[in-house]
Amino acid sequence: MLLRFSKVGKVVSFGGVMGDAFGKAGKVVFQLCILVNNLGTLIVYTIIIGDVLSGTSSTGVHHAGVLEGWFGEHWWNGRTFVLLVTTIFVFAPLASLKRIDSLRYTSALAVALAVVFLVITAGIVVTKLFYGGISMPRFLPNVSDIASVWNLFTVVPVLVTAFICHFNVHTIDNELEDSSLIQPIVQTSLALCSSVYILTSLFGIWDVFQFSGATATVCIGFIFPAAIALRDRHQIATRKDKIFSVFMIGLAVFSNVIAIYSDTTALLKQVVSPGA
Repeated sequence: MLLRFSKVGKVVSFGGVMGDAFGKAGKVVFQLCILVNNLGTLIVYTIIIGDVLSGTSSTGVHHAGVLEGWFGEHWWNGRTFVLLVTTIFVFAPLASLKRIDSLRYTSALAVALAVVFLVITAGIVVTKLFYGGISMPRFLPNVSDIASVWNLFTVVPVLVTAFICHFNVHTIDNELEDSSLIQPIVQTSLALCSSVYILTSLFGIWDVFQFSGATATVCIGFIFPAAIALRDRHQIATRKDKIFSVFMIGLAVFSNVIAIYSDTTALLKQVVSPGA
């Protein structure tokens, strides 16, 4: 749908489509959402990298990271230095690349590492299940009261963040020699990601991208594309497009408002002591 509106408006990016539909203000709002989404995701990934390489401490117990396990505790494998080196020599070079095609090797490496992580995690879980080290995980949520029903919506920001790829579609389409390949590329990517996510959810626990996922990311993935179709500046949206767009906006707003409420309530309960 986004590509249809971009071709009619003669623009080559998601931001361009927003600008064509809503003017400069729409494009600025879109750019701010991209900034919030990328910043939130980068913070989460930075925390994960620090935990994996340098370890983490919780409830007074320190869990050694990979570098500490291999070489012992030194100043150069501390969290601050590791993240500084990672930012300068990994994040910065990758962020400076102008063509998304330049990321094909790092993307392939990321998928390979995700599969390796999945295989190792599955092996550990199956082994522990066999020897009785852990109980059988639940495949359905435990819904016991109205609060647990609201808590189900907290998964929405995670799913939205996991599948957000809308702002990359135009870039990939622009770099393809045959633009008709964009649809099978998107479908293959979604199928691959879905397979990895579903299998990982059976054996592991995901970090939660709660607030950025429930705000900026849901705007990029659902609200903005639907708003473009409803605006329909070039009169090309079908009735099906508009009905689907209204449904998308309503569902996105409803589910993410509940998710934000549930997350905020949980955080306040953690901050406020029981005796307060």
